[in-house]
Amino acid sequence: RSLVGSEMCIRDSLDRVINTMLDGVRQGLREEGLIPAPFPFYRKAKRIYERSRKAGKVNGFMGRLSSYALAVSEGNAAGRLAVTAPTLGSAGTMPAIVRVMKEMKLSQDAMRKGLMAAGLVGFLCKNNASVAGAEVGCQGEIGVASAMAAAMLTYATGASLEATEVAATIALEHHLGMSCDPVGGFVLIPCIERNAFGALKAYNAYLLATNEITSQHWEDLDRVIIAMLETGRALPTPFKDMGTGGLGITMVDCSSRSLGDLEKSNTYWPLRYHIRLASSQRNADLTIDRKREDMEIVQEHELTYSGPASVAGTIDGQVVNGQVFIEVWSGVKE
Repeated sequence: RSLVGSEMCIRDSLDRVINTMLDGVRQGLREEGLIPAPFPFYRKAKRIYERSRKAGKVNGFMGRLSSYALAVSEGNAAGRLAVTAPTLGSAGTMPAIVRVMKEMKLSQDAMRKGLMAAGLVGFLCKNNASVAGAEVGCQGEIGVASAMAAAMLTYATGASLEATEVAATIALEHHLGMSCDPVGGFVLIPCIERNAFGALKAYNAYLLATNEITSQHWEDLDRVIIAMLETGRALPTPFKDMGTGGLGITMVDCSSRSLGDLEKSNTYWPLRYHIRLASSQRNADLTIDRKREDMEIVQEHELTYSGPASVAGTIDGQVVNGQVFIEVWSGVKE
C-alpha cells in the first residue's frame, strides 16, 4: 500500500509541475505591455504567437514554440509563479516543449515519463557540474534546460533510453561556452530570448536523436557534462552572472565603476543613488538619499550614470554589498 501511495504522490507532483508550466504559457500569451524593469522592456510573446498562427507551417511552428518560451520567461520576470527548470532564469524552455507535447496529443502518462527523464538529466548536470550561471555561465542554465527538454520530449514520444541520452547530449553540447552576461544584472536581456532558443534547440536535438543510429553517435552525456564544468571553470568571473562582462557592459553606458570613481569622475555631486541589487532570482530596490551639508543643490534632474557599480560597506547607514545596477541622479555643484 505504501508503494502505491508513493506512486500516486509522484504522479500528483508531476501533474502539478506540468499544469504549472502550461498555466504559465497560457497566461503569458494573454499579456502585453511593459515588464517592471529599470529600462523599457516590452512583452512580445502574445504578438509572436498571434503572428505565428498566420504564418506558414515551418515559420508558424517555430514562432509558436518561441512564443511559449517567451510567455513563461516574461511572466517570471514580472514576478509570476514559474517552475525552476533548472533555474528561474531558464524557466521558459521546458514549458514550451510541454506545450508542444500537449499539442502532439501525448498521453498524460507519457508526459509524466518525459518529465522524469528531464529530471534525471537535470540531476546529473547539477550533481556532476552545476546549473548556476554564477558558477558555469548560461550553459548551466539554458544549456541544461534545453538538455532536459530534449530528453523529456524524446522519452515521452516513446524513444529508447539511448535516444533520450543522445538528445540531451546534443542539446547540452551546443550550448557549451555560453556566458551569463545579463544587462544590469537583471533576468531580462538576453535571458528571456535565450529561453526561446533553448526550446528550439531542444526540439532540433529530439529530431536528430530520433532519426540517427544512436550507436554511431560519438559523444555521450557524461563527457559533455564534464566539458561544461571545465568550460565553466575557465570562463572569466565577469561572464558568470555578474552583469559586468559581455552584453552586461556593451548594452549600458559604461563598465562597472565604484562609487568613489563615480564621485571623482562626474562633474556633478551625486545627490541620490537609486540601487537595484543584481540577482538571478529577484530584484530588490533600495533608494538612498545622500545629502551633503557643504553644498547647495540647485537642480535635481540630471541622470549622470546608469549601469553596473561595485558597492561595499554602508551608505548612510544602509548596508549594500556586491555588484549592483545603479542610477546616479545629481545636482549641479556650486
